[in-house]
Amino acid sequence: MALKSIWKGVITFGMVSIPVKLYSAIEEEKKKIELHQYHKECQSRIQLPKWCPSCDRKLAMNEIQRGYEPAKGERPILLEESDLETLPLKSRHTIEITEVIDAQQIDPILYERSFYIEAEELGNKPYLLLLQTLEKTRKIAIGQLTYRGKEDLIAIRPYKGILLLHTLYYKDEVKDPEEIKPKKETISKEEGELAIKFIEALTQEKFRHEKYHNQYYQALRKLIEAKMAREVIPALPEPPKVEVMDIRVLLEASIAKIEQEKIPVKRKRRSKS
Repeated sequence: MALKSIWKGVITFGMVSIPVKLYSAIEEEKKKIELHQYHKECQSRIQLPKWCPSCDRKLAMNEIQRGYEPAKGERPILLEESDLETLPLKSRHTIEITEVIDAQQIDPILYERSFYIEAEELGNKPYLLLLQTLEKTRKIAIGQLTYRGKEDLIAIRPYKGILLLHTLYYKDEVKDPEEIKPKKETISKEEGELAIKFIEALTQEKFRHEKYHNQYYQALRKLIEAKMAREVIPALPEPPKVEVMDIRVLLEASIAKIEQEKIPVKRKRRSKS
């Protein structure tokens, strides 16, 4: 599938400018089954028209305008698209690198979306320079970008021979988890050692990304196919019961199960005829 540019502008670091394009790095629609709403009785698909309650009629798109309501019930402040396009934001067309940091300073909870950065013809050399510099110094560049009605905090880092841009959540957008922290309890030395042993048994040398698939998508696809063929739909497996048991016993059983699964199955040799 060909990449489609979603933003065009300039990245600046110091007085160096790099004309670039952005492309979404994630194939969000690749494995998505779209479900719609239907009327049970006649099975017609439900329509959701843009409706004006005062005029009691459906509206065309050219009759609709965005706006802001100062307070409930007050007359709205209507905004033209030209108003939004002329907001005095430098980051609308320019990503200025304002600081550079070590990668580990960004907590993973801050990462939102990912975009590939492509250099336009005139920006190829400064693009390579920025890419190589970030690779050698193992740093991440920070800046801001205005896109889809929001000014995002962004991070730029090297990725597989190109520059990758991440949008980040602002500090005030991340909720404080203080109220759901677990209560303090005594964990025995043996329980701690068994938990570490379990983690070590489960540890892989490399993250096997290809091992994981969207099982919800696969299950939904099978359900639709079964309904089309008027086949019996398999029953949902019962969720495991949560029982109060000795944690040590459960961890020992878990470790034994993992170690058993790691033992390769020996194939029986075929006898020569």
